[in-house]
Order: sequence, then C-alpha cells, then structure tokens
Amino acid sequence: MFCDNAGRPRWRASINNQFKVVCKRAGIGSDWHLHEQRHTFVSVLSDSGVDIEVIADAVGHINSTVTRVVYRHQIADKISKAATAMDSIFLAASGS
Repeated sequence: MFCDNAGRPRWRASINNQFKVVCKRAGIGSDWHLHEQRHTFVSVLSDSGVDIEVIADAVGHINSTVTRVVYRHQIADKISKAATAMDSIFLAASGS
C-alpha cells in the first residue's frame, strides 16, 4: 500500500501514473507497470542463484509453481548462451 504525505491511501491510477513519469525520467520509456517490478525481482534473484522456494516466500506465493512459471524470466545472457551452444551443436553436426 502506498500512502500520501498525510498517510492516506493513494489511488492505483495515481501511483501508476507517477511510476510512468519516473520511468520516463530514467530514460527507460513510460510503458512500464509497477507490477512488473515483481517479475524483475524474481528474475534477478533467480539469476543470482537464490533458491526458487526462498524467492516464492519473499514474494508471498504459497508455493514456487507460480513463481517459477509466471514470474521468473530468463535473463538475456542465458538465452544467448543457449543459442550459441545450439549453433555450435548444429555446425558440428553438419560438418562445417
């Protein structure tokens, strides 16, 4: 929950709009949503070797299935490494 300076709850639309302004000022565009920070949190921790069960507890999931399937995204360098490996495998198989 986010509060204003007087401690009152803020409207979701107001928070989302302010977050978009912050993202735009940071130079990453304004198409981001605050909820995407959960995906980033899970992905970065997972990429750093933190156990998925520990991450699930940290984000409040009852088990790690949702954390693993919905929130964890492969970081780009892992995908690149997999693609490079596949290129090597196929080049070796073709005799090139």
